[in-house]
Amino acid sequence: MTELHDQSPPDATTPEPTPGAVLEATAKAAAPAAGATAEATAPAAGGTPEPARPTRREARPLRIAIAIVAVLAGAALFLSGLSLGARIASTPGTPPSDAELFAPFWDTYRSITEGFVGPVDREKLVQGAIDGMIGALDDPYSSYMTPEELRRSRESIGGEFSGVGAEVTTQPTDGAASCDTIGPTCEMVIVAPIDGS
Repeated sequence: MTELHDQSPPDATTPEPTPGAVLEATAKAAAPAAGATAEATAPAAGGTPEPARPTRREARPLRIAIAIVAVLAGAALFLSGLSLGARIASTPGTPPSDAELFAPFWDTYRSITEGFVGPVDREKLVQGAIDGMIGALDDPYSSYMTPEELRRSRESIGGEFSGVGAEVTTQPTDGAASCDTIGPTCEMVIVAPIDGS
């Protein structure tokens, strides 16, 4: 710490320096060494010092660093999106959790569609794969219908139904209390006509 020494003889008008005055003088002596920032820390009109503002030279490296970080972050996002897109395009519709399980399927599909000598009907290939999956269930009640088979099935059960407009029931012919299946001992009879028919 530097102390200020006054070379003039002490008199009644010049007070002795106090420890606070010595510190203030030391701070003022060090301030010019800081250069342009010394003016920015001068007390404002209210008596409180303003925060130091960086000069143009000090702000330039900060701006360059922010620009470099932004470019690197953008490049990283682009490359990760490109990588993810390429993986999804090579295995469309495959959930990421099943990617390893479906890898042989997609490898076989690509080998056939890209390397088979002669034309390949891709739709027939996919329909066969689906039919094979259903067949692997070994369930007699599970089956697969191609889109054409499904259309024909819907046509056979669709359409309009017409009739005579009567309420019918079954009646036993052998004197039993009731019957459910039409046969030699059970016949269908009209109970009443339906209104508006």
